[in-house]
Amino acid sequence: MDRTEMETDFQHHFGTDDSAVDGKGRLPLSKKKREWLADGFRFMKGDLGVLTIYPEWSFQKKKNWVMSFDEHNEGRQLYQSMVLGSAEGPFVADGEGRVVIPSSLRRDVPLEGALILRGVGEYIEVWPLTEYEKWKTDRENYNRAWRDSVRESIRMMKADALPGSSN
Repeated sequence: MDRTEMETDFQHHFGTDDSAVDGKGRLPLSKKKREWLADGFRFMKGDLGVLTIYPEWSFQKKKNWVMSFDEHNEGRQLYQSMVLGSAEGPFVADGEGRVVIPSSLRRDVPLEGALILRGVGEYIEVWPLTEYEKWKTDRENYNRAWRDSVRESIRMMKADALPGSSN
């Protein structure tokens, strides 16, 4: 299946699974998620400040959009450093459907205890159950400082775009 067919057929992924990282830092993925991520994927700290899993095609789409801004654009530099700079991969799941989460991300985002994996369109959010409950209770203020920084970097990126650009 070529990329165009895949984007048409498999572009968006929805659904929630329970999971947990084992003592070796491995995250088991459901069959449905493994199939959606079969062409490779990347982990990174997402816009909400939780671990996200991007299929390679979706990561490339996001990266290409950010990189389409001028390299001296301060918003691009901030977003690139905060979000894209956390990206690790590409990865594929092992024969048992697990993938090792890089230690750099295990240090930077909470991953203790029971996890919720939520397909939310073009990526999967990986939530510790306790953090997910906090987010559900107060979506407006959850991880506010991180989210404000990300939002500001995007605002700056767009505001500083060169006149006539298609960004």
